[in-house]
Amino acid sequence: MTPEKQLELWVKGDPRCPNDQVECCPDFSCCKRELLLPLAERERFVAEPARREEMMLGALARSLSLEDQVAMVLSGRERSAAKAGEPSC
Repeated sequence: MTPEKQLELWVKGDPRCPNDQVECCPDFSCCKRELLLPLAERERFVAEPARREEMMLGALARSLSLEDQVAMVLSGRERSAAKAGEPSC
């Protein structure tokens, strides 16, 4: 499926992946259905190509659960402590 066809289906609420470029949908709802953006945001994504990267980063941030975010912060602290020779907590 072409990226254009994938976007067309996604806007209609039918997220599918991967496309011919081996890409997920902009909000990753093809992999996790509950992440599907509201229709107005999907339409805006298609209508405003200059803002697509920003909108995809926002969708990616929303896709991370609070548990994932905490794990990332803790993992970062452990790496920083290891570099500094400090014990991790």
